[in-house]
Amino acid sequence: VDDALRPVAEEARPNLCCQQYFSSESEADGWRHVVSERAAVEPLAAAVSVDQHDVAIIMYTSGTTGLPKGAMLTHNNILWNNLNAMLAFGGSRDDVILSVAPLFHIAGLNVMTLGSFHTGSTVVLLRNFDPEQVLTDIERYKATYMFGAPAMFLFMSQHPQFADADLSSIKNLICGGAPVPETLIELYGARDIDFCQGYGLTETAPFSAFLTPEWAISKLGSAGQPPLYSDTRIVDDNNRELPAGERGEICLRGPNIMKGYWNRPEASAEAIDKEGWFHSGDVGYVDEDGFLFICDRLKDMVISGGENIYPAEVESALYKHHAIAEVAVIGLPDEKWGEAVTAVAALHADHELTIEELREFAETFLARYKLPSRLHIVEALPRNPAGKVLKFELKDLLKDLLKD
Repeated sequence: VDDALRPVAEEARPNLCCQQYFSSESEADGWRHVVSERAAVEPLAAAVSVDQHDVAIIMYTSGTTGLPKGAMLTHNNILWNNLNAMLAFGGSRDDVILSVAPLFHIAGLNVMTLGSFHTGSTVVLLRNFDPEQVLTDIERYKATYMFGAPAMFLFMSQHPQFADADLSSIKNLICGGAPVPETLIELYGARDIDFCQGYGLTETAPFSAFLTPEWAISKLGSAGQPPLYSDTRIVDDNNRELPAGERGEICLRGPNIMKGYWNRPEASAEAIDKEGWFHSGDVGYVDEDGFLFICDRLKDMVISGGENIYPAEVESALYKHHAIAEVAVIGLPDEKWGEAVTAVAALHADHELTIEELREFAETFLARYKLPSRLHIVEALPRNPAGKVLKFELKDLLKDLLKD
């Protein structure tokens, strides 16, 4: 087993492994051969009775802040997620969904692929995300919907083919996994393409809020409102509910909330309180109209000089710089300030950037204490298959470099 998958395999201990590809020239050591392509398979002896509250999927979290955990999602969780998506986005048998996220990720499987079982839509599965291939396939299959992380849509917009690509079939781009930079919304808006922002987590199956197109301008930057029969509240460190406008941890409750974590009763009890509220670990606030705004991951927050700094806010400002192709902001140990605001950036070809230039540019958009004090240039940011930046890898890498 690959070292990256070993913790998951050892915890889940599956009876059957489905591999995407096996080389015909070598054996799969350690696995009992069960089924091969074109082999005749005997039908099940009897139908299995399933309850709506039985576990249907153990979907592992993306592990962007540490080891993945297996979220136990029931048939009822999946049903409600599908219904909520249909109410927010619509969908019919005439729609074509381009699925670029991997099916082992909650976005690839649950966001629209399983929902197509209710709408009768066509789903086009791509092996992996490639900007040129996606732009080609949107035109080839006349795709009407596509889900992606902001980074995916950013890379598509940076590809030379983007300007001439026929994207007229697209009804909406469904986006989640991270806050969408305003520059990206404006860029696609110039092509008459709307973003439907969806907020959620693996543990919530995943949709927990929707920002539909009619609110895209008046509530720019919001993740939207909770779906049907779901509730959202913001709490402080003592689990007390906060009023509108105040930042705190986002807590979610509804029929889409997971049953718990596989083989982790303590983590389950910590995540879901006695009243059924799931504590997301995300920081945000709700405005006077009930719209949710995501600030950042609680674990990603940088505390510098006693001030709470949300990386997503800083990243959104830094993305406005013409030299930056992608950027992540993390906190690194600092003797004076506790943590130093550190920008890790990949630059466009033939561009250079210094920390002094970056700070001078960013002070137009940010308070001085939020400005990066360090800048590290890399070829590319480490990401998981769903496009999320692995910030813990960046922290480990840069801490080692600082030691040297």
